[in-house]
Amino acid sequence: MTNKKFKVVKLPQARLRTISQLQQLQASTPTDLRLAHNLGVLCFWSASHLTDIQKAKAYWHHFIANWAIVLENDEFWNAWVTQRSHVYGEKISKQTAETARQAILERLLHSLSMFDSKLQSIYSGFPLKLTFHLEIKAIRLLKQAGGLQLDNDAADTIFCGPMMVRHLGLSSNIAKFIHDLPDLSKSLNHLFELFNSLNSDQKNKLSNSLNSENKEHLMFCFSELGPAFIHLDQGNPRKTLDLLVMPRCKKCGSSQSSPLSLAEKNIIPPRVCSENCAQFETRNPAYTQLDKRGKVLFQHALKLMAEAHIALVEQRIRENPPETTAMAQHWQDTLNAATEIDAGDQFQKRLIEMTVGRAIALERQKRLDDAISLLEAAKQLGEYDQINAKLAELLTDRGVKAGNSGHWDDAVTNLRQALELNPHVTRIRTNLIIALRSGAAHYFQSDNKKPSLSLLENARDVLQAGLEFDENNEKWQRELFEVRRELANARNTLAAGSSDSVEQIFEALFKGLDDDEPENKENQGGTKPTTGAGGRLDLLSKLAEAASTMDGDENDEPKPGSKSGTVAPAVAKSVQACLEKTGLKYRRQGENRYKLLFKTEKREGLIIQLQIVDDFVIILAPIRGLRDETKILYNLLRVTYTTDIHKICHGSDGNLRLVAEVPATVLTPQTLEYLIRDSINILDVSDQTFASFDDLKKHIDKMQFIRMMQTSENNPRENNRQELLASLLQHGDRGNNASTAVEKIQELCKNLRQCQCQRLSDDRFHLKCELPGLENGINIVVICNGDAASFIARMSGISPDSNNRRFYQRLAEINYEMNVCKVALDSDDELAFMYELPSLNEAVFYQMLERLREYVGHYGMELAMLA
Repeated sequence: MTNKKFKVVKLPQARLRTISQLQQLQASTPTDLRLAHNLGVLCFWSASHLTDIQKAKAYWHHFIANWAIVLENDEFWNAWVTQRSHVYGEKISKQTAETARQAILERLLHSLSMFDSKLQSIYSGFPLKLTFHLEIKAIRLLKQAGGLQLDNDAADTIFCGPMMVRHLGLSSNIAKFIHDLPDLSKSLNHLFELFNSLNSDQKNKLSNSLNSENKEHLMFCFSELGPAFIHLDQGNPRKTLDLLVMPRCKKCGSSQSSPLSLAEKNIIPPRVCSENCAQFETRNPAYTQLDKRGKVLFQHALKLMAEAHIALVEQRIRENPPETTAMAQHWQDTLNAATEIDAGDQFQKRLIEMTVGRAIALERQKRLDDAISLLEAAKQLGEYDQINAKLAELLTDRGVKAGNSGHWDDAVTNLRQALELNPHVTRIRTNLIIALRSGAAHYFQSDNKKPSLSLLENARDVLQAGLEFDENNEKWQRELFEVRRELANARNTLAAGSSDSVEQIFEALFKGLDDDEPENKENQGGTKPTTGAGGRLDLLSKLAEAASTMDGDENDEPKPGSKSGTVAPAVAKSVQACLEKTGLKYRRQGENRYKLLFKTEKREGLIIQLQIVDDFVIILAPIRGLRDETKILYNLLRVTYTTDIHKICHGSDGNLRLVAEVPATVLTPQTLEYLIRDSINILDVSDQTFASFDDLKKHIDKMQFIRMMQTSENNPRENNRQELLASLLQHGDRGNNASTAVEKIQELCKNLRQCQCQRLSDDRFHLKCELPGLENGINIVVICNGDAASFIARMSGISPDSNNRRFYQRLAEINYEMNVCKVALDSDDELAFMYELPSLNEAVFYQMLERLREYVGHYGMELAMLA
């Protein structure tokens, strides 16, 4: 810096004279950015060293007006980069220039904050820091509008804020600019449409950024609404409301008359200048040339008030937990103010979308109770379909969760509330019926049996109401028939004062046999096993579990059963016989539940649980201590595609588990043993292996190619056996006249009505099955290997982002909810529903078709949206 420049900056009198001369020069050349920069620097020094607060404040205002222009002008900084590069002899990057630009902005804001803290002890004026933010905001909005024209005959335009407009006396220019803005916007739209019609590149289409909202914001900046608006823009809506109701004009006292409707709604009207106020043009240049300028200003103040209240609603619902009382008050205040300007519907829509969006966020954070409380508070403010629908969905989820934990009263309460909100949703009604029947079974086992009657009566009423609008629902018709018999049996048992055991009462309650029906000799003492899809997808009924006592580890969560909840004695006996023939050591855990303990190289005390549910067997291995990280879930779901029958599951307790499920009618001792030992072998790796797909795949491939029967200790054999599972399934228990899977499928497909079967090769078939609501149905590829068959329904195009953890979690949860079926990721990372069977018979074949169709139809759309 030269001595002359140094004296100008450092000597107060010289500096003040120079500032005065430069301001006179700026009045004639307002677009000179170097002049604005010099003035900004000089005013900064003067304001920083003056002890007279009022004089200092005036220089701070000049400093703000000039520095805002400089900081927001790209041409100035491009010239600065060129100049500095020449001085330093090396090129300065744009990134360096932007860093310097941001550093200057932060320093200037810090200086303004320091001065604001001094002012607080003297008077409560508008903070200089916010004045600076307002100036910056106004410049950016003015840029979108094309800039302020200085002279009708000149092409010069300036981008400046309200402070500079006052200093340069450009209020009339702003007034004309705002008045002509609608015509300017139309012209811009016409030019953009013309350009886009000639431009075939969709990525480079132009659009007019000068929308109605930006125009309003621009008007706010150049009026007395500016301070309130910038508070809102900076995230302080409470201060916005305070400023709007505070009289600020000394001439008219902000005596704008307000509608009586505001007083009736207990709303304090905004205090802005009346149309005839002597200070109106000075304080509100943006509104000066508008028709009914006072009314427009008042309506804009009301809109700003509504925006502040809706911002406060958002702040309240983001608290932890959401502050619903204050939220409700601001919700109503928002609508009251918006209604006065005929924007009630617009603001109501925003309130609803904001609240539902927050509820979804809370749901993803597993804060279900907070999400429900928020929506319940919003529901009290009006009947909103979108809020009712989401509330019903979350109440259903909470009811399902309670039911899966055995808390039937809570399940019924939540599901009843959900049904009241959305009575036509099948999922809600189906789950409520299951909860009511399961709760009835629970009470019937207790000392207080009477509540079971009212629960069954409620289940009957819920079914009857559902059939009124879906009279052809065969599933509900069948369940209504069953519930009526259960209710009659329960009444008879209670009326007779039966002293039977809990097991006998439970059996009588759900026996389901009429007096005039012939006895089912093969199924005495239990309900006939179902071959359907289990009758449920969300709330897995625990009727069978309720009738038995468990002495296992409380953290070893068994997979609950399906609809009937009972196991035929013949099925239970057959499975236990298979288990005994394996020679593996086991411990009985309760009715139809067994536990096997293994010691392996990598994991000590690895537990395998075996459970019989309805007509299929579950082999479950909890994966202790393994976190459900995105990478691990992804690897396990890809491996699930290649492993025989096994699948990765995410239980309701949040723990991962390896599961294999097989229909009991196709289970042999050899198959059972191999599935148990495969579970051990798959998990006999370090946790680090699960984090690497290549290592995990290599381990699985090796394990599937050569199976060492003594890799895990439970019941050592005399010799080692090395066999392929495919070989076992192909030659295991077949007699001389047994048919292969290929032969069976050919025979079974002859009688198919809703599916078309086409043979693709020696061991492959294609099944095209109808599915209500899906135009093209579902396509199933069948791969046969001896007696075994894999049925694969690929969901083409559903391939999530590799970081979509929630998607992978949901896949693992769905694996837990589905019976026998599994969902996995193929080699192309696309979704596939799979149904793998060690051998086939007619019952399991048709069961496979029914389950695959139901699962794909139920979960397919959900997963497509989640991906």
